[in-house]
Amino acid sequence: MISIRWPQVALICLMLVPGLPYASSPSDSGFFSDAISFEKHPHRRHAYRFIKQDLDLRQYNKVAIAPVEIWIDPDSPYKGMQANSIKTLSDQLRDVMVSTLQPDYPVVKQAGKGTIGVRLAVTGVKMKKKKRDLLSYLPIGMAVAASQDELLSRTTLSDAIIEAELVDTQTGERIAALVDRHMAAELNGSKHDWKEIEEVFEYYAKRFKRSLNESR
Repeated sequence: MISIRWPQVALICLMLVPGLPYASSPSDSGFFSDAISFEKHPHRRHAYRFIKQDLDLRQYNKVAIAPVEIWIDPDSPYKGMQANSIKTLSDQLRDVMVSTLQPDYPVVKQAGKGTIGVRLAVTGVKMKKKKRDLLSYLPIGMAVAASQDELLSRTTLSDAIIEAELVDTQTGERIAALVDRHMAAELNGSKHDWKEIEEVFEYYAKRFKRSLNESR
């Protein structure tokens, strides 16, 4: 007689379900304008997604990408990131998306037929300031530190969440959304740098492009 272990059967059934609704919202930053029914991402730990039912990506062949938003957490040990550093980081992260999608999917500046609008943000950012000598605060030191990489190397990350929203630019309808809490869950107060954020952006840009390709 075969012995059936019901807990194991239940676990297998759960694993076969494409996506289970997430009980509470994985985002409380305010980046999304309303509540979203997220499900756990099937390919990445601590990530959650929403995909419009019966979404057909074949109708889209262009992408409009808004500037990447950087949200510093109110509880961040260091909040003094300068405006030019934030813009540098925003441009750098957006460039990752652009370079991955083009030339196959042109990145445009206007809404229109066949265009997906993409909003991106790094929220809940908690930073720690690296020690610098007095020279770096003086004009000559500031000039030397003006390079793109140097601006971002002045701080280390201890927490960050990546959020994204895709909309049909003609109708304004949300067609997909993402919250990736991997860094927030895995960093656990340890020191990491902004390069890891770039790598996550590249990961999702490649997955987005692959989804567009597979819909053809």
